[in-house]
Amino acid sequence: SLNIVVAHGADAVRDRLIDCLSTRHQVRAAFATAAEMIDHVRASKPELLVCGSALADGDGIAAVVELGRVEPLPAVILTSRRSLEPVERAMED
Repeated sequence: SLNIVVAHGADAVRDRLIDCLSTRHQVRAAFATAAEMIDHVRASKPELLVCGSALADGDGIAAVVELGRVEPLPAVILTSRRSLEPVERAMED
């Protein structure tokens, strides 16, 4: 099982992700904001980050890219179909 951190701006989606992932993995923390998520991930070094593209305080994609510049981190970014362009740009970083 993996140690996972979840970040999503929508409470209902974040709660559902926790429920689904917890069946096979350890969800160590969950956040609505990029600032809290970044601080926690830097301190705890999870095995996987599951992050929404939009967080309560800003851009989840930019937060994942920022974290990856310091230390690579496996991440899954959740986004709507209409916002794939920012994800593709983030993959280039």
